[in-house]
Amino acid sequence: MANTHLTEAQLEAIEARASAEDVPHLVSTIRGLQHELERLGSAVEVLRRDREELRAALLHRQAKDEG
Repeated sequence: MANTHLTEAQLEAIEARASAEDVPHLVSTIRGLQHELERLGSAVEVLRRDREELRAALLHRQAKDEG
């Protein structure tokens, strides 16, 4: 994967040049960031499910202890 981290100075230089040569690099960067976001989204979903399972187990345990 291409380097997906552009510094502010790099972004300003790209913006100032507005060169067509930068388009492939920018597209690659955007794709890399999209893949990172997808992975993060998947990780967050797993964490949510784990949290809900733990919550359900805790509630079940509390109900069992009270009953």
